Amino acid sequence: MLTAGGALFTFVLANYLTLGPLVASALVGLGSTAFLKEDHQLTVYLGAFIGMSSVARFPSLGLLIVAGFLGGVLWEMINQAWNGVGGRLGTIAATAVLVVLLTLGGGL
Repeated sequence: MLTAGGALFTFVLANYLTLGPLVASALVGLGSTAFLKEDHQLTVYLGAFIGMSSVARFPSLGLLIVAGFLGGVLWEMINQAWNGVGGRLGTIAATAVLVVLLTLGGGL
């Protein structure tokens, strides 16, 4: 749930409020560190990576939310196995986006 929320919030800030993906992701990351417990901060930031996607790839917010939920599921499945591995958030985010686009979004 937190991952999908981070993805949605970042996507809206980046694409509809025209802040751009970097600024939007940074704001979501800062907000999560200010208001959430440490164990929830990474899941929101994972969602921020998913939300850095373009409107051209996710014309529907529904598909983006599905990618956010999938990212959260993948996080829960492999977090302990990848503990200490650099780049795990980006890898999980990219995997979630690719799986949703290839299965539900009509391709890349």
